[in-house]
Amino acid sequence: MREMIFKFNVVEQRNVQDLKAALINIADSLILNGLPPPYEIMKKYKTQLLLDPKHAGELEVRALWVAYLEFVVISALMDNVGVTDEIYIEGIEKRRRLLYTSDTSNWIGRLEEVLKVARKLLDRNGTLIVASPDIAAKPFPPKFRLEGVISNISVVPNQGPLAIDNVEGELYASFKLAHLEGLRSSCVIEQEDEYPKKFPGRQQLQYFRDKLNEIIT
Repeated sequence: MREMIFKFNVVEQRNVQDLKAALINIADSLILNGLPPPYEIMKKYKTQLLLDPKHAGELEVRALWVAYLEFVVISALMDNVGVTDEIYIEGIEKRRRLLYTSDTSNWIGRLEEVLKVARKLLDRNGTLIVASPDIAAKPFPPKFRLEGVISNISVVPNQGPLAIDNVEGELYASFKLAHLEGLRSSCVIEQEDEYPKKFPGRQQLQYFRDKLNEIIT
């Protein structure tokens, strides 16, 4: 699977080949240093990995595990750590999670579902990264759509259709939502001409990290 990660659909592959090599090197190092294999992650989190928990068969889809490896590499880069063992994975599970679906529709059309999953899995200010085959995915939802969905799902039961639970609404608003394909597009594909200007290795990884930090934490 490590050979399938970070496929950047750029104009000229040579512009990002050093970045991809550096990211694969990180993946190799994380695997050697105790990254739990897919069956252990699946055993621990089961359908919490899925946007559609009734579709348990998706746990065996290779695309999920390719996405999960990318997610861990991104997390390691953002947290500047060299070990992503079981202790690390448990340590980030309330602040950053991956959610997979094989649904090819626009992920932003499912914001309510995504937010409700985030509410169950994450602490305040947590980040949920969606992975799906939506190749044209935006990296994050527009503010106006997010605010509209949050307003609808923060209605207080039995208090009238216009009564809003402000505390609940603020919690939903604290979550950061992103799409893995959208991150690839925004942080690499749209920036492909910038990477050759950076020295391979640390400088390119830092630039990638900076672009990620503009969207997620």
